[in-house]
Amino acid sequence: MGKQSKFIEDSVVQACIKFLKQACEKYKFEIWCYCFMPDHLHLLLRGGSLFSDLKKCIELFKQLSGFWYKQTHRESLWQGSYYDQVIAREEKLEPFVRYILENPVRAGLVKDYRNYPFSGSLVFNIERLI
Repeated sequence: MGKQSKFIEDSVVQACIKFLKQACEKYKFEIWCYCFMPDHLHLLLRGGSLFSDLKKCIELFKQLSGFWYKQTHRESLWQGSYYDQVIAREEKLEPFVRYILENPVRAGLVKDYRNYPFSGSLVFNIERLI
């Protein structure tokens, strides 16, 4: 089975953002950058304390959003695993933010990342980021 486009409706993306906020609030993460591509999600989260737990945060996010999606769309939203990368404190974040925000441009969905409706930040004004 190939990839399915599940993040193409505003209602789905907005619900997922709501659940992401809940999970990040509980496990003390800031949502620095996100981009819901049609068939996957890119996130840049920053732990807010020594007790921030990325694994538990992502599990809760996928549980909440997956349950909602199953109830409303009668199918699964997420695959079982995800890929994460820890960024060292010394590394500049700009290349990671640029990579995330320019995904829709590379995929040919928009010519300018600022025109893509399903990406953003809850910390920064993304129009000034790159």
